[in-house]
Amino acid sequence: MEPFPTRILVVSGAQEGSALSRTMKTICDEITRLGSVPVFVSNWHDAYAELKETIDISAILVDWDQDYVRCKDAMKKYIMPRHAQIFDHKVLVLPASQRDPFCGSKSPLMKLEAEGYNLVVPRSYPQEKIDQLQNVPSYDELLNFLEKEKLKVVPSPLNVIRSFKSINRKVLIFLYTEKLVVERLPIQVLESIQAYIWKNEETPHFVAKRIVASSYEYVEDILPPFFKALVKYVHKGKYSWHCPGHMGGVAFLRSPPGKFFFDFFGENMLAADLCNAVGELGGLLNHFGPIGDAEKYASKVFGSEYTYFVMNGTSTANKMVFQGTAVAGDVIVLDRNSHKSSMQAIMLGNYKPIYVTPVRNKYGIIGPIPFSEFNVDSLYKKAQKLPYMSSADIQNDIKLLVLTQCTYDGICYNVAKVLSKLQELDTKNMLFDEAWFPYAHFHPFYASYHSMNKSYFDKLEEDSLFHGSAYIEEDSEDEEIHRGPTPSAYKGTIFATQSTHKVLAALSQGSMVHVRNSPDPFHFDRFNTYFQANTTTSPQYSLIASLDMSSAIMDVSGESILDDVLKEVISFRCAMARVKVEFKESEEGWFFGCWQPKDILSGKKNIYDTSYWVLPPSGPDAWHGFPNIGKNQYLLDPLKVNLLTVDEEAGVEIPACVVVKFLAMNGIIMEKMGYYTMLSLFSIGSRRGKSATLVTALTQFKKLYDSNTQLKYVFTQEKNLEFGNVGLKDFCEMMNPEIKRMQEMENEVYSGKLPEVACIPFKASCALVDNNVEWVPVEQLTGRTSALLVVNYPPGIPTVMPGEVFDKIHTDLMVALAHFGEKWPGYEFEVHGLVCKNGKYYIPCLKQ
Repeated sequence: MEPFPTRILVVSGAQEGSALSRTMKTICDEITRLGSVPVFVSNWHDAYAELKETIDISAILVDWDQDYVRCKDAMKKYIMPRHAQIFDHKVLVLPASQRDPFCGSKSPLMKLEAEGYNLVVPRSYPQEKIDQLQNVPSYDELLNFLEKEKLKVVPSPLNVIRSFKSINRKVLIFLYTEKLVVERLPIQVLESIQAYIWKNEETPHFVAKRIVASSYEYVEDILPPFFKALVKYVHKGKYSWHCPGHMGGVAFLRSPPGKFFFDFFGENMLAADLCNAVGELGGLLNHFGPIGDAEKYASKVFGSEYTYFVMNGTSTANKMVFQGTAVAGDVIVLDRNSHKSSMQAIMLGNYKPIYVTPVRNKYGIIGPIPFSEFNVDSLYKKAQKLPYMSSADIQNDIKLLVLTQCTYDGICYNVAKVLSKLQELDTKNMLFDEAWFPYAHFHPFYASYHSMNKSYFDKLEEDSLFHGSAYIEEDSEDEEIHRGPTPSAYKGTIFATQSTHKVLAALSQGSMVHVRNSPDPFHFDRFNTYFQANTTTSPQYSLIASLDMSSAIMDVSGESILDDVLKEVISFRCAMARVKVEFKESEEGWFFGCWQPKDILSGKKNIYDTSYWVLPPSGPDAWHGFPNIGKNQYLLDPLKVNLLTVDEEAGVEIPACVVVKFLAMNGIIMEKMGYYTMLSLFSIGSRRGKSATLVTALTQFKKLYDSNTQLKYVFTQEKNLEFGNVGLKDFCEMMNPEIKRMQEMENEVYSGKLPEVACIPFKASCALVDNNVEWVPVEQLTGRTSALLVVNYPPGIPTVMPGEVFDKIHTDLMVALAHFGEKWPGYEFEVHGLVCKNGKYYIPCLKQ
């Protein structure tokens, strides 16, 4: 595609002035003449770094002979035999780096890697021997160990092909070589390259033309269908005779303020803002043309049977699923910590909800729903207590079960076990709200912990640091940690709603609904009715293009990106633990902690393996602090980092709202906060500098806290600071009693003690529309029935549903939240449903 210039990486170690060097220069000059950009490097390591950094490289021309011969001669007797199958699926490349990311000295194995060689070990190689290898003290002992174990070392050029493909699995690779060298190339290398070009037989001009032509074909291949069609349409420069009214951005250029808008967003974005009258781009409502092709492509990439693009975020996607699977009066079982959009769907659809309740720990972190809740007897007992449930309702099928996967704090369910439970309950439809989890499909680390894992993980990349099932023997009792469920294990239809914009590379509000396992051949068409009912007839085409591009990014580079992010977040977790240990061993005492396994720095376990992050069964030694957790049921997603603002050993307790405010002043915005926790979110857009910045800022806060610096010198950007002359430490200790009291009340509210139910949510919400309500002061809520959904932040999940009765503990919590900001201005808590009039706080309740 000509709108996008191509870059071509040329790798050659030929000496300057040699015939080969002159030939490579001629090739580069011809590539430039043909309109592409050559990028020249002299060795494999620079080539890998360049490909990682210059991500838009479309083709690589490799002078294979130079590096191959150099490595072969240097390795001497330790080189792998020429005929050996080094890419055999029974081997994996062992990372030479030691377990401790902060190790300063290099082991002999690391030095071997630095010299350009890789050690290959069998997949089933014992972990104990891997640990020995990584800690062998001398080079001679390493060689003896390799000879004794009959392990092989291979030159890195052979493995670098696979490394290139791990960054971009579609990048074109051309080997510039001699016939005799080609004959000894492993078959797996030949299968991974675009072509090999013989030296001295093809002219430099021919070589350049072939590579440039292929690079344009590569661009056509990697660009997803709708984005490609949109770019081609915009570059035709057609006049606009349809809406939107700005006509490709022209309207903005007719007014001074509009010109600023035009300059800020740019002509391409405005020219791409089209309407559904442009038939050649297809249609979102009926899924035809390039838009329909984009949804089909997304379905293939994300592992579903079919996929819908949603323009209004996952809040709308959830409502689509409710409306498309259940009718008024149907029984729906759902997670009590479901997003408020699911609760709003309950209100609007006149459904009959049965709530399953998650556990919670002492920090207020919301855990998973115990599997004991997914039980016929348990649900039957719950249903009997609900006034809107008849005996017939209790006997009927469950039309929909809704789980948050993963939770806001990173807890993921073992999907195979959930689906097994659903078989027992005879649930017709299953919705996994994966708003924060759309990346899980693209890395073996999450293989058993997401809903669309149909067959993607049959192949495990050998060079991934995250071994996944690499060390799991066939008869291992922990095999279920790594294996995905058989698609036919659950007979109902499985839905996943995903906020592509939250953690992937789509624009805000861009989400997807994925569906699989549907037994009905007309299900797509039936569900589309409710898709259309909740979708605008004027979608933003840039938003559709961003969803399309997210599919392409994850298709081409998903696993490589996630590999980097997982390494980065685990490194950050280790850094936090290391700093905490160093402060503890010094006279400075305390530091912030991470909610994670306590032995992350011990070196005794593989912290890059999925099994390390699986929640252990509940007990006094279980680090997570949740009750009712069984074996291999739940996983902590390392990308959701909960930072603790308490250090129990040092006796330090700091309200999270104070730390969050300090971080925001320093340009660090946390995803959410609890009373003594803060959530830091890592995603595919995370960079290494982000982690260091956060650790530095937390260290600065600690110094200010320890020195009890006055608030006016802490929050320097605020004017008229209420407590400006109070020390930071004193201020936190003044606030602590009220924060602790609210946390205790909230723990009680969310620990399974749900309010009594007076009526179905639909009836109560209708009373609000009919104005058949009283606006009750928060101090007088006890015994009154709420007419709307009350949601307090933190934690951002329903406290009281419409039709539920406020008891004393719920009333006390509302009073505390409502008036907290009066005493502590600048630290107000957000409560949806709470209305302030003339300094007093009210909630609408049903008339008595």
